[in-house]
Amino acid sequence: MLGRESITPRRSVDFSGDPGHLGTSGNPRRRGVRAHVARDSAHYGDLVVELIIAAVERLKDNPRSGRVVPELGDESIREVIHGNYRIVYRLRRDVVEIATVFHGARLFPLD
Repeated sequence: MLGRESITPRRSVDFSGDPGHLGTSGNPRRRGVRAHVARDSAHYGDLVVELIIAAVERLKDNPRSGRVVPELGDESIREVIHGNYRIVYRLRRDVVEIATVFHGARLFPLD
């Protein structure tokens, strides 16, 4: 019996930058998810980042499984909702690139 990997091409999930800075979106004024949660508990800051990374692992096999970001309407920019967080990613050929992660109560960062 053939393994799943031999039937479905694997894609890479590219986390640009340090996963501990998830949510910074290149803006130095924004705190990353880990830093924000770690204000109360370093352990939970690390745990939240690990859970967010685990939530996007499915994108290796199903890169279009996230919904199109409604504020943008671009098929190549999608998101996975995990708990209170929106994980926004771009599809680029065989690479899934995480663009930003932010709390769902915040407005979408258009900058």
